[in-house]
Amino acid sequence: MRKTRKTHLEPIQSVCSGALAGAISASITTPLDVVKTRLMPQLHGEAVNKAAAAMYSGVTATVKQILKEEGWVGLSRGMGPRVVHSACFSVLGYFAFETARLAVMQEYRKRKKLYEVPNSPT
Repeated sequence: MRKTRKTHLEPIQSVCSGALAGAISASITTPLDVVKTRLMPQLHGEAVNKAAAAMYSGVTATVKQILKEEGWVGLSRGMGPRVVHSACFSVLGYFAFETARLAVMQEYRKRKKLYEVPNSPT
């Protein structure tokens, strides 16, 4: 925007910005999502048998166990589909937001110009 001296993004720029933002955020948060997904379905409290007992005791223990058994690849499981999904929805969000913002700003400027009182000489 600094180079073009415009106050808004072009549609293709907002699409690219949305995709990039979504992809980056999804890739950064994927390890946390993997840990959450492993912890969620566990049984809490007394288990009837050893097989049904909880495998993980907390976030730190879960991360350590995943790294021990699967390595860094284990923490990035499902990253590809998650990045694509997040990028697509971020594109929609950014594009819709920018389009709505521009429409509101144009209407505001039009109304402001319509109701402006010219400066009267004193």
